[in-house]
Amino acid sequence: DGQLYVSGLVRNAKDAQRMYNYWPLALDTPVPTPHGWSTIGELRPGDEVFDECGAPVEVVDTTAVFLNEDCYRVTFDDGSSIVASGNHQWRVERRGKRTSATFEWSPLTVSTRDLVPGDDFIRVTRPLQTSRSVPLDPYFVGVWLGDGDSSGPIITQNKADADEMIDILVSRGLDAGNLRASSTACRFSVYGVRSEMVALNLLGNKHVPDCYLRASIEDRLELLRGLMDTDGSVGANGQCSISTTSPTLRDGICELLRSLGVKFGVVARDGRVINSPNGKTYHGADHWQISFSCRDDLRVFNLTRKIARTIDRLHHPRRTTRFGIATVERVASVPVKCITVASDNHLFLAGEGMVPTHNCSQEAEMLALAPKAPFIG
Repeated sequence: DGQLYVSGLVRNAKDAQRMYNYWPLALDTPVPTPHGWSTIGELRPGDEVFDECGAPVEVVDTTAVFLNEDCYRVTFDDGSSIVASGNHQWRVERRGKRTSATFEWSPLTVSTRDLVPGDDFIRVTRPLQTSRSVPLDPYFVGVWLGDGDSSGPIITQNKADADEMIDILVSRGLDAGNLRASSTACRFSVYGVRSEMVALNLLGNKHVPDCYLRASIEDRLELLRGLMDTDGSVGANGQCSISTTSPTLRDGICELLRSLGVKFGVVARDGRVINSPNGKTYHGADHWQISFSCRDDLRVFNLTRKIARTIDRLHHPRRTTRFGIATVERVASVPVKCITVASDNHLFLAGEGMVPTHNCSQEAEMLALAPKAPFIG
């Protein structure tokens, strides 16, 4: 428009180099979405992921795939891990020197290579805000997954809880049959649900169906309560746990807990050796024990007997709501990529642990790689 602009070249070239030092994750890094799971490599603009508060957020851009980056495996204290480049950014709280009652804590944004195991912590996500409909009552599904016959809608429950459990199921609109009692347990059927169980591929295949893992928060809580009322327990210190011999159920329960913002630990345990009065020795099944101490505002049981044991449970607000950085280990370089999300805090959930991590800005790269002097490009 008749105006003369005089500019040097160094500033534009410097910005381009800065943006090359991206903050990407390995392409196969799993990323939770409102519809299930994707990976960093598969995400495209317009897809949805979750922010650190569990709210769906749109992917507005993605970076190119970068090779030959320095890569590290970040392992968290829940056992999950993420492979990221050394420049990838994390929003952490760093523990400082001890005060009279606690420690000094500093909020920081640091790169992967600068994470400090034992001193850096990342806040656990809030419950995922999803709303997929489910065809069958979630509490019943949890009860059946815990104590149901794999072949049909028949529940086996101990005598102390059977009547109350039937009352809960009936109050939720289910048709529970009469108790058939033995010396130690009771069995009862639930009518009118077999066709839905067949449609969910549950019979002979106990697992947590995908639609329940992205159902509403209340539906997911009811599913968890059904599992905890059957296979769950609460210790004298208020620590909750649930055990299963099925790796498929283990993985489903872990994802369910993560989707509710519950941090947990998993321990593989050998089956107990039982000496029977008949002189024979029986070996119990090996199993996994999933333990957690959830927030005070999260009720994980419906049975009165179990709820009473959680009233005075111990709750460490920092330990149960933050991932600790366990290790940061250099690994072989892998292709890496990152995304940009429409979030004010620039955070999204990544990895099987649904850990909040930083996004990056493709718009800045596009601007930096288009300097005013064409021959620089």
